[in-house]
Amino acid sequence: MAARLTPYLVVCLLICCAAGWVRAAPTGVTLSINQGDERTSSDVVWLYLTATTSGGPMQMRFSNWGFGISSDWEPYFQKKLWMLEPAGTLNATKGVTVEVKDAAGTTTASDSIFVTSSLNLKALAEKRWYYTNTTSNRVSGLSWPSGGCFDGVNLWITHETGNVVQKVRAADAAPLGTYPTGAGPLNAVYDGIHVWVANYGDGTVTQLRGDGTFVRTVTVGPNPRYGVFDGTYVWISGCTDNKLYRIKASDGTVTSSDAFAGWTGGIVFDGNNLWIAFPADSVVKKIRPSDFAVLASYPAGAGAGAIVFDGANIWVANRTANTVTKLRAVDGADKGTFSVADDPSDLAFDGAVIWVACFHGTAVVKLRAADGTPWGSAYGWEEEWKPYKVVFDGANVWALFPSLGAVIKL
Repeated sequence: MAARLTPYLVVCLLICCAAGWVRAAPTGVTLSINQGDERTSSDVVWLYLTATTSGGPMQMRFSNWGFGISSDWEPYFQKKLWMLEPAGTLNATKGVTVEVKDAAGTTTASDSIFVTSSLNLKALAEKRWYYTNTTSNRVSGLSWPSGGCFDGVNLWITHETGNVVQKVRAADAAPLGTYPTGAGPLNAVYDGIHVWVANYGDGTVTQLRGDGTFVRTVTVGPNPRYGVFDGTYVWISGCTDNKLYRIKASDGTVTSSDAFAGWTGGIVFDGNNLWIAFPADSVVKKIRPSDFAVLASYPAGAGAGAIVFDGANIWVANRTANTVTKLRAVDGADKGTFSVADDPSDLAFDGAVIWVACFHGTAVVKLRAADGTPWGSAYGWEEEWKPYKVVFDGANVWALFPSLGAVIKL
């Protein structure tokens, strides 16, 4: 005898579904490559997704057609940068499948696109693929770009193996000049008038005017890596003698601290005090500028290195732990530690978002400054790209790729 649903059971079932007691796999799952474009000239594409769940948080993973290997599961987002396979093959249709799962099950969706050798101008204009083709947002031919600063109009990019610093107009990426430095220039600081370049190879700092004219060379400790300006002094950290160096911007006079117990890493100024990361100790220390006194020490993560100030909080990139730690500047209170991609090597703040360059993770990750949650989609590249530094120009963030010899506006 066939089973029948009585009106009572039907009502109960409807009530359970409405209340969420009966869960189903994600519904309305769609995948669109480049928002439905039929063609593209690049294997790097944007994947756009939709999905609805009744079973809690969703995760997603992707696979290229014909390869059978899926990416790792990751939290669901509505947009993701993706590399089509087989890479480099033109005039071929390539497809992607996404799996979206929640506690109740998994749902799949697919889309394909024709990869052609013809330039897709619409995609370039609307998808912001600056690193792919638009030369006005990319500077190439650099000799291991390893650091930089912004002077209000121009970027200054150090060429570590070229022993020069290059001035680039931020508005259109036009090269404006290349100027000699010391050996192995690793980073640059702007003081409102001059650019100061920390030369890792010879333990000096080169001072240049805004037009690139040489002013002086200042000797500091061996292997200087980081710098910051506090309104009067340029501070240099990262030297392997474990000292902190203070240079008077007006005349180049140098004063140094006694050696700290460990090697100094990244440095920022919060308007009153300096904050310095100590990688070996996985801490950040607050330093009084007048006498180099350590006012406090706060836990960070393993390999604490680069550091940035957002106006209220100190953010620390923990290279070994693959995390970023947020500390409240007024008292050092721990406001959270957030996972990012592998080897976070630098940080930048754009007024709302913390940008994290992840060198071995070949990605730039964005965290919302308010709460550390991921902000939009991360930028991801092929293995050999390796973004090392990020610089904010007041409107856009630029990523430095030493192995490519390029600086690219994101």
